[in-house]
Amino acid sequence: MISGLALYPGGAMGAGLLLLRLAVASSLVMLSVLRFGGANLLQFLAVLAAICLCIGFRTRIIAGASLLIPILGFAASTDAAPLAALHVIDAIALVLMGPGAWSSDAVSFGRRTVTLPDRNDAGV
Repeated sequence: MISGLALYPGGAMGAGLLLLRLAVASSLVMLSVLRFGGANLLQFLAVLAAICLCIGFRTRIIAGASLLIPILGFAASTDAAPLAALHVIDAIALVLMGPGAWSSDAVSFGRRTVTLPDRNDAGV
């Protein structure tokens, strides 16, 4: 069984994961602006996903879904290919590593303590 500590590391590793989430969120917004020009539905979704990544809400799912922006954008142009490549690498790393201790995922799904009532086995 995987402990909550292993899923949501804190300390320096948690700070690194927070910075990684912020990097993926910022590259997602930059890619959406570079690829899709003026405000549209895809930019709105990219900003919404970036906000969710910043607070650590459903991090692995949203980081995986953010991989669609570079794929959709390559049909438009390849001007931001280096930024897209960095975004893909960072997003895959975030999907594999998780959000860290400083996230809403850790608060929602982190370590739980289960207290069982005392059992009197004298009657057995």
